[in-house]
Amino acid sequence: MVSLYAEPREIVDIDEAVEKLSTVIKGIDWADTYKKLQSKSACQWLRRRLTPRQQADGLWMREEGSEA
Repeated sequence: MVSLYAEPREIVDIDEAVEKLSTVIKGIDWADTYKKLQSKSACQWLRRRLTPRQQADGLWMREEGSEA
């Protein structure tokens, strides 16, 4: 089982991060995700049980400062 997490302290543009996440995770809750990414915590879980396709589509985000 693959899960998606982010490191909020490393995200510079939250709006852009949520927008990019929405291209990988259809139906993502924007308000909830935005709130999690505003957190000062080191790690926030965004979604559990990603499909193989979602995992593959999200891998490119690592290079841009988000973790998948």
